[in-house]
Amino acid sequence: MTQPDNPSLGISLRILSGVLFTGMVVCVKALSDAVPLGQIVFFRSFFALIPLVTFLMARHEFPGAIAFYFVVVSMAGGILTLLWGWTFPDAQTLMLLVLAGLFGGCAHIAMTLSFSYAEASRLAPFEYVALLWPVLADLLIFDLPLGTSFLFALPLVLLGAGVAAFEGKAGLKLP
Repeated sequence: MTQPDNPSLGISLRILSGVLFTGMVVCVKALSDAVPLGQIVFFRSFFALIPLVTFLMARHEFPGAIAFYFVVVSMAGGILTLLWGWTFPDAQTLMLLVLAGLFGGCAHIAMTLSFSYAEASRLAPFEYVALLWPVLADLLIFDLPLGTSFLFALPLVLLGAGVAAFEGKAGLKLP
């Protein structure tokens, strides 16, 4: 296996995947009161297949087989809920369902590609920071207050990101 040789591109892709994932979360959260959960899962999974399959076909290989099958199984699970009250979505709801799927599929591609360009140890801090994007969306888009559990968890997340970022530097070695 070759050594990843472009860490800045890998880190950029990891950050992009976090932003795209947040876009998906925003779309799903906007739909959560109006659309049954199974319908959201189905449409999100179905439209996530579009960028994923396009990416895999363009590469002439199938390294994302696990991701592909995960999306297909999620879609099958979502369609099993069809009998429990699906409604035909209006134009705005359908647009949010499609965007949720496309954001999720592109986020997965960016996350997968990030490992091609940077080592996992260099990407770890961004995995921790990606947890903060949906919380920022709650604050800025949905005007939801921070929960006490998040306020307790935030220092731990930031500490984990700091430890992951500085491990191996300045002689810091973890067991």
